[in-house]
Amino acid sequence: MEYKKWLTYWKKSLSDSLKADLNIEKLQHFEIDSFEIDMQQIEDLISVNNLIDFEEVRINKKKGALSKENENWEALDEVQILISPIKIKPTTENLVFLKDKKAKFPFWYFAKLNRNGRLQVPEEYFPVFQRKYLEPLADERTEFVFGTVENIDNATAAGLEEYVNYKEYIDYVKEVFTLAINQNIGNYKTEGYETLKNAGFNIDALKLGTVHALQGAGRPIVLFSMFYGKGDSGTMFFDRDNKPNMLNVAVSRAKDNFIVFANTEILDKRSKTPSGILSNHLTYKMSLRTFD
Repeated sequence: MEYKKWLTYWKKSLSDSLKADLNIEKLQHFEIDSFEIDMQQIEDLISVNNLIDFEEVRINKKKGALSKENENWEALDEVQILISPIKIKPTTENLVFLKDKKAKFPFWYFAKLNRNGRLQVPEEYFPVFQRKYLEPLADERTEFVFGTVENIDNATAAGLEEYVNYKEYIDYVKEVFTLAINQNIGNYKTEGYETLKNAGFNIDALKLGTVHALQGAGRPIVLFSMFYGKGDSGTMFFDRDNKPNMLNVAVSRAKDNFIVFANTEILDKRSKTPSGILSNHLTYKMSLRTFD
């Protein structure tokens, strides 16, 4: 019965992660005009504190503390947020050809924000690229394509294991953008759209993420799906170039438990590949064929 609960949760989580959509209209957020990614100070302190207040109420409500008079009330001085430094808006000429006429925020990076409007290095480093705008998930029905999953995967090799200086962290974010999108974030352009430096700020509500998103962060439990089956050809992404980088990040982010979902037929304990080495350290609990 406990397995069934975990599998139901994982099936839903996997589905949600593939459909991940940061719809800013449905999130607690604020926007500021003329934002530069190098900025470390947000002047609109009313919006900043409203955002932190919202998160403070939310986490206390989850604990059953409904007012500040409650002895268990936890006051927040800072929160981790997501920032989208660019806003992609259809040009007037292109609007007539589009079904989706809304402005888009396809790229987000993490930062800590305190009540004085100061941005600091976050716990999670690798930025968020909205999956629905990436090939191959994006298809002929997708009117706006931002990049490819392969390029973003290649961009994970950039950067350091840890950042303390905010400027160095932002330089890393810009480097990842350039490697993933093949353009500089400061002058990003795409046909049929205009790029506005209207930044969106929202609470980091992401509870699911790829291995890339967990760089620089830890979680009590990490669920890792290998996705591949026995019939899949080519090198699996976590065995690329026979380097353990991807699996090292995944395993080292787990504080207590690292749970792998995989077709065991792709795991060869005799192999010297990263996945082969990992397979010798796994405890095999059960075998699944389908999710019904």
